[in-house]
Amino acid sequence: MLSDRVQADTSIYKDLPELVDTMWRDRQYLVEKNRLLEETISTVGTVTNDLMKREGQLKGLEENSALDSSVSLLSVGNQGAGLMLNSPPSMYDLMSESEVERRRSLVLKGVP
Repeated sequence: MLSDRVQADTSIYKDLPELVDTMWRDRQYLVEKNRLLEETISTVGTVTNDLMKREGQLKGLEENSALDSSVSLLSVGNQGAGLMLNSPPSMYDLMSESEVERRRSLVLKGVP
């Protein structure tokens, strides 16, 4: 009976370094996954804030342009919304929309 316990302890002792290595790799994997998840959450938060700002800009445009009925929101499938104006959009509008689309596509792809 004592010899069985010694053999079991010896077996555990031999497997211990491999177990520690496996646990360390698992820990590193989880740390990296957590980092990627935090980046994704940050990106989603940024995109959400950008979209809320954009929505506020659109509401402001609708309120301030009673004579201009050309402002409309187009639903572009899962790509979100695009702004159509009779006059060309400003460079700021183009840049912020392209940045929002870039971030949204990264989030949808699962890239932080």
